Amino acid sequence: MSLKKVFQLLYCIQLLIFLVPSFAEDDSVVITSQFGDNLETHFQTGIDLQGKDLPFFAKEDCELVFVNKKRPNSIRYSGGNLILLQNRTSNLRYYYSGIADNSYDERILNYSQGEFIGLAGNSGINNKETLHVELENVESHKLLNPALFFDMPDTKKPVINDLFFIDIHNQEISLFKSKRVIRGGKLFIKCCDYINDSSSALMPYQIDVFINGEEFCSLNFESMDKKNKTFYLSESEKDFFALYQINSPNVFFLKEQYFLPGLLGIKVVVKDFAGNSKSYITSFRVLPN
Repeated sequence: MSLKKVFQLLYCIQLLIFLVPSFAEDDSVVITSQFGDNLETHFQTGIDLQGKDLPFFAKEDCELVFVNKKRPNSIRYSGGNLILLQNRTSNLRYYYSGIADNSYDERILNYSQGEFIGLAGNSGINNKETLHVELENVESHKLLNPALFFDMPDTKKPVINDLFFIDIHNQEISLFKSKRVIRGGKLFIKCCDYINDSSSALMPYQIDVFINGEEFCSLNFESMDKKNKTFYLSESEKDFFALYQINSPNVFFLKEQYFLPGLLGIKVVVKDFAGNSKSYITSFRVLPN
């Protein structure tokens, strides 16, 4: 192992987080899918990280709830090798899957905080070494965004690519290009976040919209609730099909609203998990039919 890799590993351990990859300039560790991502028919309910020989550790004292080890010549299913751990005090349950063969000991019943668990692998359906992580509060039954527990180097602001209405004539009206909208319609935003030394487009943490200085709508990717076998973003109560009405990367539905004719001011603030934010402020005129 190179000296650079040793320092990265020590950095991970000292933070005492269940998984904190150190993002190298060559993108040796890459977030390939993030909490809330569009997986065509459903939300991503965890986070996928890809990296060769990527270790992960227990965030807190945990006990084993369930373990599955892929057997020789067995059918490869999506999860592959998996471990389910829980802390009875915090009520947090940690789900790790895709773990590398022979990198963990399924006989261990208890893990101490900071203790090594295993390595990312390709025991699931991924061909490259990938670790899938999910986090649940078993008391509130909320799925939590694992990114809340990361300490990724991030001084970059989120990016707002577009803000647009789909009007009553099903026409897309970008507020980056036009300042006139017929009555209003469905408001969408195209935005994403980037962290230091990585080219991967990531989900934002929160999106807030204000019209004429008053809160209009908000999206938060901190947690999800499950109702009737369907996941919803906790704050907005949007399910998958409500949020991703347009099948395009990083495009989110915000709110449908129709206005009286007049001039309106709009401000959008996009925040990431490190506290960086990006704002876009403009005005648009609402026209009658």
